[in-house]
Parts: sequence; C-alpha cells; structure tokens
Amino acid sequence: MQSQDKQDTFLALRGGLQGRMSLSFDLLENTLEVLQNRTTDEPGSQSLQEMGELLDAARQELQDLRRLSRHTVHAACLGLTEPELYPMELAGTLREMCDFCSRDLQELGSDIEIKLTCEPGVQILPTMGDARLVARITGNLLSNAIEAGAKQIRLHLFADKLVYSDDGCGMPQDAAELLNNGVSAARLEQCGATGLWEVRRCAEAMGWRIRASAGQNTRLECILLPCTVEIGSLMLESDALYAGRSRELLHGELVHGLRAVQ
Repeated sequence: MQSQDKQDTFLALRGGLQGRMSLSFDLLENTLEVLQNRTTDEPGSQSLQEMGELLDAARQELQDLRRLSRHTVHAACLGLTEPELYPMELAGTLREMCDFCSRDLQELGSDIEIKLTCEPGVQILPTMGDARLVARITGNLLSNAIEAGAKQIRLHLFADKLVYSDDGCGMPQDAAELLNNGVSAARLEQCGATGLWEVRRCAEAMGWRIRASAGQNTRLECILLPCTVEIGSLMLESDALYAGRSRELLHGELVHGLRAVQ
C-alpha cells in the first residue's frame, strides 16, 4: 500500500509540474509568435527590426527555460519512485545514440566528433538499466561538452564501466564534487547545474557509481551494475523501444550546447 501511495505521489507531482510549466511556456511562446508576426507588417522600420531581434533572443531563452523545466521536473521526481531496471544491451544502446548524435551534429553544421569504442570482447554488454535514463545522462554530458568547447567526445566501454572524456575546457573541482558526492557549491547553485544533478540522479537510480576527475580534459567513469538476470534466450532491450523520445531529448541537448557556444 505504501508503495502504491508513493507511486501515486510521484505521478501527481510529475503531472502537476509538467502541466503547469507547459501551460506557461505555451502562453509565452504564443505571445512571442504574435508579436513577431506583427513586426513583419513594416519591414523597413528600424525599430521593428530591433524588436524582431529582441523577440528572437526571447524565444531562444524560452527554449532554454523549457529544457531547464524538464531537468527540474525529472530530478525532483526521480527519487519518489523506483526505476524499473531491466536487462539491456548497453553497447548497442550507446552505439545507436552516438550514431544519431553524430548525424544530427553534421546536419546542424557542426564538426564535433562523437565516438564510441569498446574493449575487445565487449561488443555486446548485458547490464541492468533503463535506456531513458542512459539517454538523459548522455544528452547532458554532450551538451556540457559542447558548451565547454569540446571538438572530440569519446565514450569507451569496458566490461564493468563506461568511461566518458572530451577535450573541452575541463571539469571544475566543484562540478566533480557534485558528481562524486552530491555536494553543491555556491557557484553551481547560482548557475543552476541542473544537468550535472540529473546525471548524478539518473546514475544513482540505475545503481551506477560515478567517479569524476577535476582538471583539464574532462573524464568521468560510471561503474556499471552487473546483469542479475539469467539471460538465456531472453531478448535484451536496446534504445529502440524509446527511440523517438530519446532522440528528441538528445537533439534538444545538442541544439542547446551549440546555441550556447554561438
């Protein structure tokens, strides 16, 4: 009974937060669209042109607020319910995500390189997890890397861990402390750091342990949860079941990172 009450609380909180935020953002977006359409009535007017530029900036800020709301809602609700971990094939899931992100970046005109490599014998890796949480971790790491000026992003899969690295400006000490120990410094609280919080919360929900290293060239290790189910002829889940939603999430994070750099 207590478990059902907890699930009901989770669903109510998630639905309420998402619904209220979506309504506010939709109203703001509609208002901006109406105002921007009116600026085209007199295209020769300098004041209208300036107003159009301001509205473009406001629309981009609105997109960032939508992303922030998704992070906030997910991080707030994640601890209220136990994730349904299942045996999944992590190498294939990551390969699909990296291939999609590489194609997406090319279409967006970026030369950033994302590459997944595996240790010999780890082309297929059964583990316990949730593809949706893996997508959130991956998306946040990629977005942060792009904002930090990274041109090469690497994921390397071992039998018991996933190692992420990039050649951006590096990871500050307080960011590593947040990922490793959940301790948030004043600087991070001022800038939000919702993506880092979501990485930590998603990893915790799957039983992954994070080891982040501060300093130049970001490096982060995720110690994986071993597969506890007798696989036999069981079909392992890949990201295909949640492909559409995961790709939408990943695309949004890539766009955010590129826009922040510009």
